[in-house]
Amino acid sequence: MEHSAILRSHALRVMGTVEKCIGRIKTPEKLENLMHELGERHTHYNARYDFVDLVGNQFVLAIKPHFDNQWTPEIEDAWVQLFKVMTYHMKKGLIDAPVITY
Repeated sequence: MEHSAILRSHALRVMGTVEKCIGRIKTPEKLENLMHELGERHTHYNARYDFVDLVGNQFVLAIKPHFDNQWTPEIEDAWVQLFKVMTYHMKKGLIDAPVITY
């Protein structure tokens, strides 16, 4: 049960980030900065670089059934392309994040 609450909370944050990215689609530098900063923050959670790419595929699989007959290859490609941009800059943030040593 506890994991379900944690996963649900994370899923809602992902949805919020997707919404912010869509809102910044015409200002790419803002989208890039948002995702870069998110990547930097995820270093504090020990997020794995190789797991970042999984989010987009899972997102598409989750929303596709809700589109019924309206889902098209073009719609799928648009989502895939958005997540490619998002994950590229997030992974760059993971790499560029300053290493804090104590």
